[in-house]
Amino acid sequence: MKVLTGVIMTIALSVFCLIGCSGDTDKDAESQWKEINKKTALLFQEGKYTEAIETGKNALQMAEKIFKPDNPNISTSLFNLAGIYYIQGQYDQAAPLFERALKISTHAYGPNHVNVAHILKAQANMYYVQDKFPESKDTFNRALAIYVGTYGNAHPSVPDILASLGEINKIQCKLNRAIDLYKAALQVKPNDPNLKNNLGKIEADRRDIDKLIMNFQEQIRLRPDNYL
Repeated sequence: MKVLTGVIMTIALSVFCLIGCSGDTDKDAESQWKEINKKTALLFQEGKYTEAIETGKNALQMAEKIFKPDNPNISTSLFNLAGIYYIQGQYDQAAPLFERALKISTHAYGPNHVNVAHILKAQANMYYVQDKFPESKDTFNRALAIYVGTYGNAHPSVPDILASLGEINKIQCKLNRAIDLYKAALQVKPNDPNLKNNLGKIEADRRDIDKLIMNFQEQIRLRPDNYL
């Protein structure tokens, strides 16, 4: 549960981080849109998710009226609303909004922009809590490649994603790979207690499995007829 909570909090803290841009639009309308976005963020932070969803819908409707279809501000409103749906566990509502946000941001900024990585990370977190581990792993890796390619290991999302990938590999019983990923995360955040604790648990599991295998092999050696 601790790891799952960490994943959810990661998305919660990143919902409102996409950066929009101004264009040839009505400045008053754009200011109103920004204020609605701020209100959505405030309601979200206060845990008033039902109100935040309604305000987020209003922000999206306004963005679609005042901006061109490929304007990144629409992607921002889509991403914000998708994030609230995700936190509420309404994944069917969140998924298409994330996809639309990803398509617009990719078109506006290119496939290797950090805003694209933010959306990919959010999608990967959602896949994770849905137990869609292959999709989550692939999407985390896409986001990780962008963060590392842009910032090296300096971006704070890098150790988070490495740890999430470590958890997925642990669930898939790929313990050696999980250990390597957690060690890579600790190279970036060497004093993180959660990373150390989770790595220790996986290493203990690895040792226990090795002991079981060795004991079983010894039983086979001593009583081969019993294990045909």
